[in-house]
Amino acid sequence: MNSQHPTTFTPDARFLLGLSQLTLSLAGELTETIGDMHGEIRRSTPLGLLPESTSIARRVYGLLGKGFEVPGQLLSRVGQRVAPREVDTTTLNVQAAINGVFGDLLVRQDNPLAFSSSLYGDTPRRDQPLVLFAHGLCLHERGWQRPVHLAFANELRKQGYAVGYLRYNSGLPIAENGRLYATLLEEIEASQILLVGHSMGGLISRSALHQAREAGMRFPERVTHLATLGSPHHGADAERIGNYSNRLLTVSRWSAPLTRLGNLRSAAIHDLRFGSLLHSDRERAGDLLHTHDPREHIPAPEDVAHYYLGATRSPDNSSRKLRSDLLVMPHSALAEDYPGTEAVTRELLYGLDHMQLMWDQQVYEKLGRWLGIV
Repeated sequence: MNSQHPTTFTPDARFLLGLSQLTLSLAGELTETIGDMHGEIRRSTPLGLLPESTSIARRVYGLLGKGFEVPGQLLSRVGQRVAPREVDTTTLNVQAAINGVFGDLLVRQDNPLAFSSSLYGDTPRRDQPLVLFAHGLCLHERGWQRPVHLAFANELRKQGYAVGYLRYNSGLPIAENGRLYATLLEEIEASQILLVGHSMGGLISRSALHQAREAGMRFPERVTHLATLGSPHHGADAERIGNYSNRLLTVSRWSAPLTRLGNLRSAAIHDLRFGSLLHSDRERAGDLLHTHDPREHIPAPEDVAHYYLGATRSPDNSSRKLRSDLLVMPHSALAEDYPGTEAVTRELLYGLDHMQLMWDQQVYEKLGRWLGIV
């Protein structure tokens, strides 16, 4: 596995080239969107009586939009030829956020900002168990590096476990990241594999295990535990609200072109609408603006111990309706009423938010007791 060491804030050439390429791409999308809106407005006003003027305007906006493509392609070629180097944590934070929001676009355009799926941390021996942590949307593997987590990881190592971390492009479809994760896991020679995922990382872990079993891979035989921390097993309300807002734009022909910009958010964010784990879920959805739940439910395998830990900002259970952890509702984090999860161990922590699930002492005390290793 790879190792990373923070450095001072110095964005490298690949980062700056990738950021410039993305800016040009988004400028092109914005220009063409404005052109579509202009055309709709002209067609619905007296000026629209001059169809040739609308046609000319459309061509002008189209040319302006396409004009951003060539320099973007050149930047892509240059960026791919620049040798990558270790970057500081601040730069990595920005890059991770961009991956979460535009990750699939980065891949389509060969943008050097796109993360590849990689494992960091310890390289386990064949006779050594491995605990692997997977981060969530817009994050990266260094996001775990807080004192409480580091103490937990050190205790694991004292007891003979190797500790590893996944970095991935969190804007790709959850199913695709699951497939890539499974490919990495298949190469690991650890005697036992324990998967822990925060937020989207938990969904990717579930998807990876399911896809690997379907493909007849070997590593699922060594997966004994799978824990999720605040993972939206039933999806996230924030994405559903965003989708409804985007759908409202289609009510007016003047605002409908703006849905193009709203739909630029990554495939992974779309998947968070209902917590879709499979490529077939996306196919069943039919369109980007769907409001129906297209998922095929994936039961928790009986031979793998599952632990779903959720959080609520409510201080106790006296409230009639528990609040979210800022991003995920308790019923989603606990996968309540999810078929095939009757044997799952579920726990809810009070007075915590979504990000604290990565760093809070209570989380690691409960996780350690459940795993039976700390």
